[in-house]
Amino acid sequence: MSEVDTSQNRQPPAARSSTKSIVETIEEEKDEGNEDSNFSDEPLIVKKDSRNSDDEQEDTPFDFTIEDSNDFDNFTLVRQKSPSVVAETIAEEEEKENEREQQEQEEDDDFDMPFTVTEKRNCSKEAVNEQNGSQKEIQQKVQTTQNQDWTKKMNQPSGSGVKEDGEKCCNGHSEENNSKEADANGVDEEVIATEKVVNAFLFYHNYGQQQMLRTLGHMRKLPNAHKELLKPLMSSHLNSVRNCIEANSKFLKMMVNYSAGMFGDEVGKALKIRQSRLPDETYMSKVLSTLRQIAREWSVEGEEERQATYAPVMDDLMQAFPDEDTRHLVRVFVPGAGLGRLAWELIQKGFSVMGNEYSMFMLMASCFVLNACKEANQFTIYPYIFDKNNSWSYADQIRAVKFPDNCPKMNEDTKNSFSMCAGNFLEIAQKEANSFNAIVTAWFIDTANNVIEYIETIYSCLIPGGVWINMSIELPYEEIIRIVKHTGFQIVKEDRKTSNFCPNTRSMLSNVYNCAYFVAVKPTPETSNR
Repeated sequence: MSEVDTSQNRQPPAARSSTKSIVETIEEEKDEGNEDSNFSDEPLIVKKDSRNSDDEQEDTPFDFTIEDSNDFDNFTLVRQKSPSVVAETIAEEEEKENEREQQEQEEDDDFDMPFTVTEKRNCSKEAVNEQNGSQKEIQQKVQTTQNQDWTKKMNQPSGSGVKEDGEKCCNGHSEENNSKEADANGVDEEVIATEKVVNAFLFYHNYGQQQMLRTLGHMRKLPNAHKELLKPLMSSHLNSVRNCIEANSKFLKMMVNYSAGMFGDEVGKALKIRQSRLPDETYMSKVLSTLRQIAREWSVEGEEERQATYAPVMDDLMQAFPDEDTRHLVRVFVPGAGLGRLAWELIQKGFSVMGNEYSMFMLMASCFVLNACKEANQFTIYPYIFDKNNSWSYADQIRAVKFPDNCPKMNEDTKNSFSMCAGNFLEIAQKEANSFNAIVTAWFIDTANNVIEYIETIYSCLIPGGVWINMSIELPYEEIIRIVKHTGFQIVKEDRKTSNFCPNTRSMLSNVYNCAYFVAVKPTPETSNR
C-alpha cells in the first residue's frame, strides 16, 4: 500500500541495450513505429566525450546528466566520463578505499560513516566482463533466494533498552552478532538482498534523469505554437525538477552512508558489489515510497493522517494504563513500525516500546531519522516531483518537505526504553511469548499472508490482561472479529476511523479509507470465564 505506482512509467528504450547510444536507440524507437513512444521525431542533442570514440560501446546507457536550460527544446543530455577515462582512476580508487578503511577505525558518532558511496568504478573491458560474470551468478542466486529475515536489534542509547550480544553501530542502534556463513559460492544471501536495496537507492539520480527524458520527449512532439505557449513555465519547471532530483539523490546517498553501520559488513559488501544496473521496478517504487513515508511520519505534511491514525491509538493506550509514574514498566510492541514515529510518540507518553520492521528500505530510513536528526526541520526532500497528474500547480509538485517536524533525539535520563528490532514479525515474536503489556498494530495485519497466524502470534506475545489495539483495512472485518474472539481475545471496543495513507496533501486525488478499529484484551484467569 505504501508503494508508489510506477506501472505507467514505461522505461525509456535506452534501458534495453548497453551497446547502443541514446540517439541510436531513440532512432530505433522511431523506426519501430511504437505508438506509445515517449520521444519526438527530433533526435535528442547529445554531447559525447571525444576523448575515445570507442568507449560508446562499453558505457552504461544511463550515465548521463541533463544540462540546465531556459528552453526545453535545448535541454542537453551530457554523457558521463568514458570507461577509458574512468579506468585510469583505478589506482586513485584503491587509494581512496584504503583511506575509507582507515576512517572506519577512527569513526565517531558524527556524519562520517565507515562506508562511502562512489559513482566511479572500474570500467575497463576486462573488469566489465569479470563484473558482469559475477553479477550473473548473483542474479541466479537471487532468483532462488527469498528476502532474508533480518535478526538484528537496534537499541536507543538511553542504556535502558535491552542489548543482546550486540555492539553499538551508530547513535541509537546496535547489531546482534550474526555469524551466518556465506553460501557455497562465497556470497552471503543477506548481502545479495541488501545490495538490491542499496542499488535502488543509489540509482535514484539516473531514474530521475529518465523521467525528465520522457517529459522532454513529450514536449518535443508538440507543434511549435504549442511549445511557445508552454515554454515560459515548463522550461523553468524542468530546471527546478532537475535541482530537486539532485537534492533527493544527495540525501539518499547520505542516508545509505549513515545507515551502513546498522548492518555492518553487509552494506559495505553490497556497496562494493553495486553496478548501477537498472533496478527492478518494484524496488524503484519503494525508493519513491520511502521519500513519501518520511513526509508522512516525520513532517508537518503528515500531521493530519497521524492525528487520524495515531491519536486514537495513543488515547486508548493511555486510558488502559493511566498511571504516568509506572508507564515505564509497561512494555508496548509495535510491529510494522515503519520509520518509528508511532513508537516514538508512545515513548513520549512514558511507555517502554519495542518497534519491529521487516523492510530494509524502512530500516535504513528509520535509522537515519531516529539517529542522525539533531534538530527540527534539519533536512529537506522533494517527494512529489514525479506526481505529474492531479496537480494544482507546478509549485505543488516541487514543494520542499522539511523533516523532522519534532526532533527524535531522546533524553538519556528517561526511565523508559526504546528499541527497534529488524526482522520477520513471526520469528521475532517467537522469542517474546507472554512479554508485552500491549501490542499496537496500525496498517499492519492487512499485510499478513496468513492473518490467523498473526492474530495467534499477537495473542501469545501478550501477558494475561494485555491489550491489543488495531487499526487496519482491506479485511473482511466480521470474519476477523470472529477469529479474534475464537483465539481468546475479549473485544472491549469497536469503531470506524477515517484516514488517508501517505497522501499528497496538495493533490486533486485523495484516497480516503474507512478503517476498522478495535481494542481487544487477552483475559486473565479471573476474567476468562466471564
